[in-house]
Amino acid sequence: GENVSSYPASTPQHFGHDEIISALSGIQVLPEFTSPDELKFDAEAIKQAVISAIAKSSGGIVTKRMNTIAEKTIDFIELVFDAIIEDENISDTIKALLLRLQIPVIKASMIDQEFFIYDDHPARLLLDRIAEVGMGITGHTDEVYIRLDRIVNQLISEYDLDTQTFQKALDKVNEFVNELDEKARIKEEETQQQALREHARNAVLRSLRNIT
Repeated sequence: GENVSSYPASTPQHFGHDEIISALSGIQVLPEFTSPDELKFDAEAIKQAVISAIAKSSGGIVTKRMNTIAEKTIDFIELVFDAIIEDENISDTIKALLLRLQIPVIKASMIDQEFFIYDDHPARLLLDRIAEVGMGITGHTDEVYIRLDRIVNQLISEYDLDTQTFQKALDKVNEFVNELDEKARIKEEETQQQALREHARNAVLRSLRNIT
């Protein structure tokens, strides 16, 4: 981002946008964010992890704090994930999977402000799509969960995230949905054919009984 008001540069009092994005990239693969122990989005823990990551890269000394826009962005994303956690239509298994995307989604919202403007931003669509596709999924051995988990893992492994990264992940989810729809269509056709064969067989048997 450019060093304008929406993307603050580093100042003597506050860490800049680039510093925070870099720190988020460093913590997005930490176990506490990739495999959360509980269904909770902890904004303060994320902020503290960012500060700690910056301190570690600068010799352990912290003399500044996060800029207000970055803090408010994380608070806003907390509201998004709180809504997911409170949704009774989403299983705990899928909620935990979605929570693994908390840091990438924060980065997406900080890198691209269209995240807040448009409902069809790829990062927002990805969250909605995973929740939709995962409806009713409760086991980690389910084919749908395994595929969604693989897509989430691939996204998290990307150090430098951008809007296109989320679009690619969304495309993979949609491709999987198309595969499921095709399998369902083929199975339905096979069931219909079986029913027709059974009906024809019964009709023949009735005719034979009438003849005999």
